[in-house]
Amino acid sequence: MNISINIISKTINLDLKECIESIVHNQFPKEKYIIVLVYEYDHPARRKELENYLQKLRVNFHFQEIEKGQGIAFNRNQCIKISKTKYVLLVDSDCTVSRNWIPHMSQAMESSPPEVAAIVGDVSTKKSNFLGECIALLGFPGGGKLGFNNVFGVDGQGYTTHLSHGNCLIKKEKAEEVNYFEEFVPKKNKKGLGQTDKYFAYKLRKKGYKIKYVPDTPVFHPPYNQIFQFLKRNFAKGKLGYWYLKKTKETKTVGKSRLNALKQIIKKSRWKLPFTLTLLFLSYCCELSGYLYSVWKN
Repeated sequence: MNISINIISKTINLDLKECIESIVHNQFPKEKYIIVLVYEYDHPARRKELENYLQKLRVNFHFQEIEKGQGIAFNRNQCIKISKTKYVLLVDSDCTVSRNWIPHMSQAMESSPPEVAAIVGDVSTKKSNFLGECIALLGFPGGGKLGFNNVFGVDGQGYTTHLSHGNCLIKKEKAEEVNYFEEFVPKKNKKGLGQTDKYFAYKLRKKGYKIKYVPDTPVFHPPYNQIFQFLKRNFAKGKLGYWYLKKTKETKTVGKSRLNALKQIIKKSRWKLPFTLTLLFLSYCCELSGYLYSVWKN
């Protein structure tokens, strides 16, 4: 085995079963990977069902309950630390993956130069209502309907400055070298909401490593289809944006990436454009409010 497929989950739920089923249906030898799952709250009956399912298919797995309430970055790090393989392949528990996800991601890493520490792919959204479709056209989550490359930027050689922990493959030794994902985020924002991904990518780049974007390797994420959920997330994003800027002093790429994303929003929205632009304006207002709130509190 040289790949650990890392999944974190609050509990053993039905989404998790769907995620694992999509993984084991990949066109990739089962003896070459192990599924590593960490969770905070056990559900013995569902866990046993999953264990029996994987045993029947002869899939290697390791399930472990971990300390509760420590946040996504802590949970990700526990999963990486448990893994004993060369590579760790990260996916969210409520996502499903494409049938060639594992081989495409692993081949991309194997064919990359040694300075590449991580591979990142797209996060597409599952079928949604009208609001969810409009939010996905803004690039939520992880690129959404716009695609990772149009939201976060990819250069002519396929390299990016960002990373999405919902769909990425990382060399474990490089994760150890940069001391994993940052666990110290503001107390009420332990989910991280993308800033821990961004800061992890920043630490890799500061060490001289590269992150490569690979198209056509999507995972499928549930949409954001509630307006309050969407606005609350952007407020929290603004608060954590203050934390990120304070840690890195990095501001150069923000305006450029947002301008590129705006062009793609206009291009792809078509008749939905009035709705997407309204949501975009509201998201910026919430994000700015969150940022100013953090400035005031600090």
